[in-house]
Amino acid sequence: HKPVGAAPFPVVAVIAIVQHWGQSRTWWRRMTALAIFLAFVTLLRGKGLLSIPRRGVTWLVGHTEISNPPVVPRAHSGAILLVPTRKTKQDRHSFVTVKAGRVTALLAAHVTWLRGRPRRPRFLFPAHKRNRAKGLASWDPNSHRPITTASLLALIRRALREVCGLSQ
Repeated sequence: HKPVGAAPFPVVAVIAIVQHWGQSRTWWRRMTALAIFLAFVTLLRGKGLLSIPRRGVTWLVGHTEISNPPVVPRAHSGAILLVPTRKTKQDRHSFVTVKAGRVTALLAAHVTWLRGRPRRPRFLFPAHKRNRAKGLASWDPNSHRPITTASLLALIRRALREVCGLSQ
């Protein structure tokens, strides 16, 4: 039996999704674009990426590391992500460094948005829950649970359909 892996994710799809969904007014679209971009540049698996706590982002300013500051430093040169769950080293967490650029700009905006929530989610990529306020259906972040890998894959497929016209 020959193992079958996932289909390759084209870099043009990453760029297109980040361009279209990275600046969306809808929070889960911005979050999906960030998750795709971070997974692409860090080579993290879904479970590792989704296990990152909200407070697990340390900002680099020159040679100084600033953990969980009240405001994201403007002059940051990158970020360090705490990854508690890894496939290869399940008994200890690890740290992944991300250099400053478009991905850290999206990360900074996402962290700032999460901090502005009345009930701050515990995870960088929170699950979403349905909210029916004033008769309108919307999705709010769940403050206790991370998004599941299956939910993220569904959002990635939706992004591929809507932005790139691809179906999987």
